[in-house]
This record gives sequence, structure tokens and C-alpha cells, in this order.
Amino acid sequence: MEEQAETKRAKILAKVRKVLDQAAGEQAVGNFAAAETFQAKADTLMMEYAIEEAEIAFAAPAGSRERPVFREYDYEASGFGDISEDLATVFNELCKTVGVMRVDWSWKKAKLIGFVHDLDYLDLLWTSIKLQMVNELSPHPIPGKSLEDNLIMLKETGLKWEDIFDQLKKAGFYPHTQNWERRIGVKYTGIYTRYCQATGRTRQYANPTVYRRSFLEGYLYRITGRLREMRQNRSSMARGHEIVLAGKEDDIKEMYYEMYPDQRPHPAECECDNCHFLKCNDEKCTRPRCVAYRRDRNKPIRASRAYRDPVVDAGAKAMGRAAAERTDLTGGRNKVGGQSELR
Repeated sequence: MEEQAETKRAKILAKVRKVLDQAAGEQAVGNFAAAETFQAKADTLMMEYAIEEAEIAFAAPAGSRERPVFREYDYEASGFGDISEDLATVFNELCKTVGVMRVDWSWKKAKLIGFVHDLDYLDLLWTSIKLQMVNELSPHPIPGKSLEDNLIMLKETGLKWEDIFDQLKKAGFYPHTQNWERRIGVKYTGIYTRYCQATGRTRQYANPTVYRRSFLEGYLYRITGRLREMRQNRSSMARGHEIVLAGKEDDIKEMYYEMYPDQRPHPAECECDNCHFLKCNDEKCTRPRCVAYRRDRNKPIRASRAYRDPVVDAGAKAMGRAAAERTDLTGGRNKVGGQSELR
């Protein structure tokens, strides 16, 4: 029985690798629609693998059945400057997608509860996605490309001219001259303008801070949207396996309640202070929490400054969404560690 299960696992994983290679091949020749189709197919196969793992686990005798484990995971959301918060948001969405529960909100290490194969798959996916995000949102000059090509690529991630100069200098584009350290804004603007005129490229005029914020907003919106779509697709695929998957979720929740007993749901008839407060509709209730709520509810609200929506550059937001569409969400080996090409 175990040999048959291992053979089935190996076949599914072999299919996943084959489909990912096909996706990488289509991506390399610029056929992005076909690449996306292959990546979606790989995700479908990984869901098959996850269901197969769950069914094997729940087929075991009750005493020897696999149990969820607790794991601290250093997901390195700090240290990436202005994209640290965005990395953390994507990581949280990814945990939901692979069926792992996160039980903390630390910016350094995540406390996770899940099954070993799900936690390992999360590690694989996160390593791939994080590297792609950093390459898209905080790229570095690409060796072998011209100064002009690198300058355009860095400009269109919203960096200031001074920061672009520093990156190019570190990459060895200015080994012996100090001339460019003066008036770089004028010189770079000239290069950028002439390039856009010669190639018909749309020139970006947005303030670098506005551009980068808009790019991040577009990227984050689309990447989290794609992860939610993956969850919806997996829900439809899981029909017929609901009992198994629900059993996994119950085991994870039970371990969470064992670790944090105060979070376990109370019975419907419970009359502790918290449960009573949530159900109470008596305006004359004398319980301290209900009295405090009525007192605070009647306090006058101090007027605050009117909120103004931050300025958004539509072009930068669209480029952020396009970058998110290019991101491989299957843990594909071929894009890990790569550099962004010109958009």
C-alpha cells in the first residue's frame, strides 16, 4: 500500500515538473498567455498532490495518523525597505492558500500550524515568490545590459535619479569618473527622454515617490487577487474530498486551541463577561463591561482632519499589475533568482 502511494506521489510531482518546464519555455519566447495556462495547470496538479497526501494521512489508523506541527518560520519581511509590509501581506495570503494557519503578526518570524508537507510547500512557494517580488520591486542593474537599458529599467520602478546613479556606480558603470556625480538629474532626464522618443515608449512624469507607491499598490492588489483566485479554484476542485480537507482543518484548529486555550469558542449558553457582552441588548444591564460600553458610546466624538486619498499614478499602477501577472505562483525553479527584464 505504501509503495503504491509513493508511486502515485512521484507521478504527480513528475507531471508538475514537466508542466513547469513547459511554462518556462513559453515564458522564454514571450508567449505569456500559454505560460499562464501551464502555470495554472501546475497549480491544479499540486492540489491533486495535496488531496492525495491528505487522503493517505487520514487512511492511517487513528493512533498513527499524521498530526499537524508547530513551526517558527523566518520569512524575512523586514530588511526590504518600503516593500516589507507588502511582502508580509502576500505571505499571509499564501498561508491561507496552502492551508497553513498563522497564529501571530510578527514582522520577523511567523508562528505557523500545519501539516509537514503543506509547510514544506509553503517554504518552496514563498522562496520563489519573494525573490520574484524583490526583483520586480527593488531590481539591481543587470550585467551585460547597457547603461541606457539599466537606467530605463531602474527609472520605471520609481527610483530617484540619485538612487539610480548609486546603483549604477556600484555595478561598475562609472569606475574612473566623478563627472556624473554632478547634475545627474539633467543628464539622466536627457537620456530617458531621447530613449522614449526613439522607441515610442510612454514617458513617466510622476514623482518617484508617487510612482513607486502606485506601482506597489497595483502589484499588491493583483498578486493577492491571484492567490484568492487560486483558493477559489481549489475549492471547486476539492468537491468529493470535503470530509478529508475538513478533517485537516479541524486537526489544525484543535492544535491551535491546545496552544491557546483562551481562544477556544465558548458554548452558546456561556454567560462569561465576554459572551454576555456580545449578546446583551439590555440598556439597564449593570455588568461592568456593558456599563462602560454605554458610557463610551455617548461620549462626543472629536472632529478629525479630513482624510485625503494619496495621489495615484494610473500608469505606474498598471505596470505594477502587469508585473504581478508575470509572477510565477507555482514555485517554478526556472525563475528563482532571476533578474527583471525591461518592462
